[in-house]
Amino acid sequence: MVMLEAKDPLTIDELNLATQAWVEQKYHRTRHSEVNDTPLTRYLAAPNVLRPSPDADTLRAAFRVDVVRRRLTPPAQSPATTPEPGTPALLAQLLADYAATGLPPAYLPTTDQELAP
Repeated sequence: MVMLEAKDPLTIDELNLATQAWVEQKYHRTRHSEVNDTPLTRYLAAPNVLRPSPDADTLRAAFRVDVVRRRLTPPAQSPATTPEPGTPALLAQLLADYAATGLPPAYLPTTDQELAP
């Protein structure tokens, strides 16, 4: 993204946040010539493909084995509401618009150790 060229140094966290903000705020809301619609509108207009789930007894019979697994918790992060000094104006506006949505940041493990059992 051209707006990131002036951001020096650019960390991977800043790149991830800027990319997610761009996808949510620009890409999904921009009309695509091939389908003549926005990805978000096409997704929301798609048919409902839900199917009824089995009753509780059927599910209980199918999943009888109890397995204890540890749960990974994402790091506590929230999109920055005020950009750092030196952030290009377009990027600052994009990040502010994204932060205003209240959407959580994408969960990206920070180390390989978090993925280990």
